[in-house]
Amino acid sequence: MPSTEYAYDSISYLRTKVAFGWLIHGVHYWGRKPHVVLWPCIMARVFVWGAYKHPRELTWLAGVLLLMTVMAFSFTGAPLHWDQRGYWR
Repeated sequence: MPSTEYAYDSISYLRTKVAFGWLIHGVHYWGRKPHVVLWPCIMARVFVWGAYKHPRELTWLAGVLLLMTVMAFSFTGAPLHWDQRGYWR
């Protein structure tokens, strides 16, 4: 069961005790930054090329929905650092 009381301990355990846990944490941490930058680039490319037109309207709407989801997760997840930096902010 997720809990804020054990969040730091959980990440610390992942980074220090789990085999290649530091790599899993690092890929997740550093992968979110280009992910947030690339989504608007992809959507702009689709818009410029007109790939949202018939018969691909549903694909465009799914992409917009995914873009909004990524941005919402980025906005709400960015301030949630479970380390000393996040604790003292």
